[in-house]
Amino acid sequence: MIASMNRRSLLAASAAMAVAPADVFAQTTQTFYAGLVAAAPRPPGAPAGGPPPAAGAPAAGRGPGGGRGAQTDEDRVKNFLLGMDDAARLGVHYVEKSNPPDPLFRYYKGRESAFKDELDKRNLKLAGLANNCHAGRADLRAAMVAQNLDTARFVKAMGGHYICIVLDPVDGNDGAGDVGAYKGLDFKTIAANLDEIARTSKEETGIPVGYHPEHPDSDAGLNTYLMDNTQHLQYWPDVGWMQMAGLDAVALCKKYYSRIIGMHLRDFAPPKDPTSRGIMPLGQGNIDLKGLIAYLRQQKFTGFVMGEGSGNQSNYDYMHGVLGLTF
Repeated sequence: MIASMNRRSLLAASAAMAVAPADVFAQTTQTFYAGLVAAAPRPPGAPAGGPPPAAGAPAAGRGPGGGRGAQTDEDRVKNFLLGMDDAARLGVHYVEKSNPPDPLFRYYKGRESAFKDELDKRNLKLAGLANNCHAGRADLRAAMVAQNLDTARFVKAMGGHYICIVLDPVDGNDGAGDVGAYKGLDFKTIAANLDEIARTSKEETGIPVGYHPEHPDSDAGLNTYLMDNTQHLQYWPDVGWMQMAGLDAVALCKKYYSRIIGMHLRDFAPPKDPTSRGIMPLGQGNIDLKGLIAYLRQQKFTGFVMGEGSGNQSNYDYMHGVLGLTF
C-alpha cells in the first residue's frame, strides 16, 4: 500500500499518526447500549453514594431490619419518575430502576400501559430492573422463583432486556448485610436457588437474570463461587462494589466476560474518612474504567453499560464526555 502512495500523501499520513491520540486506532464501534440507573436528582453538594448508616441504624428511608418500609409504593414510583425526567433531560434513552422492583409493578399492576406511556412521553426505554432476594434458604425457592417471574413478566411487557439480582443475607435486607452474614449462608443453596430463578425466567419469558455482586457478598467469596458453580445464572458486575471488596473488578469482568449481560459503572477509591464508603464520581476512583470500556469495544460487547451511584448528570458527563459513549 505504501509503495503506491506518493511522497506527499505518505508525509501527510505520517504527520496525522504523529498527532493522533495513542488509543485512536484501538477504538471500535460501540456495539452495546449505554444508559443510567435513573435516580431522582441529588441535592446540591450531596456526596457520591452518601455516607453509610451509623452502626446498628437502618439506612435513610428504610424501616426496621433494613426494609424500605418508610416509603409507600407511590413514593418510590414518584422518585423513579423524577429520575426518568432527569435522564430524559440529558438525552438518555435507556433507564433501569434499582432494587426492589416490586413497588413499580405493584403500582402499575393491571394498568401496565400507563407506565409504558410514562416511558414513551419521555422517549425512554426500560432496559431492565434490579431485583433482590434472600437466596440462602431452600424452603423459599418457590416463592423467589414466583417473585422473579413477576419481575420478568413486567420487564418483558415493557420491552426490557434483563434482571440483575442482588442478594440479601436476611429477608428484607436489600443487600445491606455485613460480610459475616453472607459467610454464614449455605453457598450451595444460594447457587441452586439462583440458577433455578435464572432458568425459569429465561425459559418462560426470555429475560436473562444476571448476578449483581455488591460489597459484602463479594468480600465473602460469593462473586466467584456463583460464577463457577451455576449454569443458567448470568453475570451483572457492579465494578464499584467489587473493587470495594478488594477484588480486581476489571480482571473479573474479563475472566467471566462470556457470562456478562450488562454491568453497572461505579467508581471507588480507598476512603481516608472512616465515615465514607469510598464510592466516588466516575473517573475519580482507582478503577480502570477507560480500559474496561476499551475492552468491551474490542470484544464487540452487545449488552448494557449503566451508570450508577454518582447522580445522573455526573455519570452522563463522564460516560459521554470522557468515555465517548453514545446514549
